[in-house]
Amino acid sequence: MDSNCGSSIKGWSVRLLVSAALLTIGGLILPSAGAASFAPVVSFSVGESPLSVATGDLNGDGSLDLVTANNNSNNFSALLGTGTGSFGTAINTATTPDPDTVAIGNLNGDAIPDVAISNFTDIGVHLGLGGGSFGIANGFSPGTAPNSVAIGNLDGGGFADLVATRFFADSVAVVLGDGTGSFGAPTSFPVADAPTAVAVGNLNSDGLADLAVTNIGNDNVSVLLGNGSGAFGAPTNFATGDNPTSVAVGDLNGDGFTDIATANQNTDNVSVLLGTGTGSFGVATNFPVGDRPVSIAIGKLDSGSTTDIAVANLDSDNVSVLAGTGSGSFGAPANFTVGVDPNSIAIGNLNGDTNPDLVVTENGADTVGVLLNTIPTATSGPASLQFGSQEANTKSSARTVTVTNASGGEPMFVSGVTVVGKDAGDFDVVSENCSAAPIAFQATCKVKVTFKPSVKGSRSARLEVSYNGGSSPLKIPLAGTGTKALIGGLTVSGPATAKQGKSATFRVRITNPGGAAADGVRLIASGKGIRSRTTVGSIKAGATRTITFRIRPSRPGRIKVTFKVVSGNAGAKSITRRITVRE
Repeated sequence: MDSNCGSSIKGWSVRLLVSAALLTIGGLILPSAGAASFAPVVSFSVGESPLSVATGDLNGDGSLDLVTANNNSNNFSALLGTGTGSFGTAINTATTPDPDTVAIGNLNGDAIPDVAISNFTDIGVHLGLGGGSFGIANGFSPGTAPNSVAIGNLDGGGFADLVATRFFADSVAVVLGDGTGSFGAPTSFPVADAPTAVAVGNLNSDGLADLAVTNIGNDNVSVLLGNGSGAFGAPTNFATGDNPTSVAVGDLNGDGFTDIATANQNTDNVSVLLGTGTGSFGVATNFPVGDRPVSIAIGKLDSGSTTDIAVANLDSDNVSVLAGTGSGSFGAPANFTVGVDPNSIAIGNLNGDTNPDLVVTENGADTVGVLLNTIPTATSGPASLQFGSQEANTKSSARTVTVTNASGGEPMFVSGVTVVGKDAGDFDVVSENCSAAPIAFQATCKVKVTFKPSVKGSRSARLEVSYNGGSSPLKIPLAGTGTKALIGGLTVSGPATAKQGKSATFRVRITNPGGAAADGVRLIASGKGIRSRTTVGSIKAGATRTITFRIRPSRPGRIKVTFKVVSGNAGAKSITRRITVRE
């Protein structure tokens, strides 16, 4: 441990040992090819000296709320979200002195979120009462100097457990929950020198919870593999940048294995360590950010499909967003100004538009700052196109879907309008004006689609509009039913005898049991000395037509007469009758 910490280590850690790991332990990899863009920060008052922020739905309304741990006022603030990116007045709850970090989880199984707060003495558990209110603290001591806390199912028991770093003891402590909000005695597992933050994740692909712990005394991260019972193996240490204060875990290169990212305050960079899926990690690759990064979170922040990194920079009063390439590499930082002394960062969809937003504690201003993502979100009206029944191999009239740049604020650039899916060939985009020019915020464009089923039966596909937004492509279901006309029923009634050279009248009953109109229907009668025909026209789907039909036999005798119905699209059908023609 650096000697400059000295006797002021607790006060120093209050500012710096703030973990964003708790933001990733619930698998917070949110949905989102353009660069990340955020509106100017909007700040909301909380308690004094907020050191940590977490997001969760505290009142069950479907919108994310905020909780901050406030070190100087010995409380935590709950701010209820409106679903628009705005938040109500802070609801403050007293907690144990000097709270450092906060984690949100369901600690007693009642479906109401609870909070766990570390304070360098113990872990204060506050059970949620609903509506942003919480009960008094139940303190659980994990041992010496717990300076960060995370929540996870560490023993596979189905209940939330706690893990805390112990700064002076060079270890982490695990306390297993019983599902009622109570926790057992701590079990300690060694790490390296001066651990600062812990993240829970599946680091070796065995489905069990493992731990990643940053250690500022050795400039490394310790990986402890779990055995599924709440116990962890000996640490394996991997070098990072100088003074790693925060850690996040997730798949950063798209290979399905969990990787590690750390914020390194002394080298002004983040370290990315790519996992092999076995619990081992490659050599750290460092990427520059702002001045003194102290908190890190990962998620999909731009319009790409890859995972990005967000960092709170304490000394430059900004946050850095690094766009992922999908290979584990990251681009140059895009920096966004926030309030004084940002020291904790979280990612969450704060205004309900599907795009992930950022929230940071602003320690020097006693506020929490919200940065709303401005990349566009497309919506469609209608949400799907239903073509109904259409005769096979005939084209429907065009149906129109209106695409709106509904939220975000930035222009929408459409790069493609395509039909995909198992029956894509039966649907056709006949026109669209979405890709012709940028679509301004809240402006619209239109796509016209036709349906030409190749066969009889249900047909489905999907219209996809690709654009520079986090939810790209916009997916619009397409559906229709291919039908066929059919001459299915044919009956003839009439006289058994006729007179040569005189008309004989028959009634011909024709049924179309198919799903489309039978067009171009004709009726023909033929036999020795008989040749007659008439045009029937169209027979609607499911309908029956009765035709009065006259024949004039020219030869006497016992004659076989064939009555045949033909159509342009429904096939043909014949029936034979014998009549006696007298002279």
